Amino acid sequence: MQVVILCGGKGKRLLPLTKTKPKPMVLVNKKPFLLHLINYFKKNNFKNFLLLLGYKHKLISDYFGNGKKFNIKIKYNIQSEKTNTSKRIFEAKHQLNEKFIIVYSDNFVVFDSKRYVNSFI
Repeated sequence: MQVVILCGGKGKRLLPLTKTKPKPMVLVNKKPFLLHLINYFKKNNFKNFLLLLGYKHKLISDYFGNGKKFNIKIKYNIQSEKTNTSKRIFEAKHQLNEKFIIVYSDNFVVFDSKRYVNSFI
């Protein structure tokens, strides 16, 4: 199962924190928020990620690379920071697996992922 994470916005509500870095890279407990999110999914046996990037995308892709150093696989789809959410997903359709979970990069909700996934399989 693929986890698709929307990471494209400018994060205006978090200014000035997002003036120099994208919202998913804002530090929480000395680690980028996106790392916490990825680690949560990794802990729940998800190891295939697609990050839909926009604003300051290079900071994210440079940090995570292909995911190897985190023992996961990461692919990227880069669009303009002005691209709206639906178009961002549409433009990445060729990279989407048949079944995937999509989440925002600035939300963290603990849920029973196995039960959730099994309800759709």
